[in-house]
Amino acid sequence: YPNGQLKRAYERADLVLPDGMPVKWLSHLTDTPLPERIAGSDVIPKFLQKANTEMIPGKHLNVIYVGGKTPEITDTAVSNSKERYWNSAIDFSGVTPGMNFGDITQDTDRVLEEIDEKSRDRGNLVLICAGSPKSEIWAERFRDQLPNGVVASVGAYIDFIAGSAQRSHPLMQKMGLEWLDRLARDPGRLAERYGGDAVHLARTAAELTAVKLRTQMGLD
Repeated sequence: YPNGQLKRAYERADLVLPDGMPVKWLSHLTDTPLPERIAGSDVIPKFLQKANTEMIPGKHLNVIYVGGKTPEITDTAVSNSKERYWNSAIDFSGVTPGMNFGDITQDTDRVLEEIDEKSRDRGNLVLICAGSPKSEIWAERFRDQLPNGVVASVGAYIDFIAGSAQRSHPLMQKMGLEWLDRLARDPGRLAERYGGDAVHLARTAAELTAVKLRTQMGLD
């Protein structure tokens, strides 16, 4: 990504998950292969379900969605979350970013102000759902202006909980073909991005293979 913005965002993150089968595949060319892919869209509902049933008395969780192409999608995500995770100690709210989300514009000021209005002194979970790499770069850029708590970039999760988009069949996910299903559904937006990713992944695979062969041959 231009100017190393995405790389910097990952380097500064407290936790980075291998949300992508190519990352898992490439890891097997290193000395630390990953056992599985971990998608944010899988982690968040499991976390919320656990909070829903095992919330410690006196504690509170304040979930703020930042995302949704329209206010209707954001509102539906909030409504569906309240219905699914019914614990009175969990609050849900949402902020719909504008079309220029990710740029330093007046809209960014509005988004940050709305997040601040919906935040609490503690227990905040801010879910940035604007897709990658926009979510990660935005969260890193404005991390000092976001409320105390956890800020997580979780891709299209808001669309899944709102029902405006569907996850791929579990079998396709297990086979590592979820990207192909997403490409078929939205080729206009994803074709160029996935094409660039493929070139980068091929280059990385070649470099890792070369290092592994040199190590096995005792040349390093």
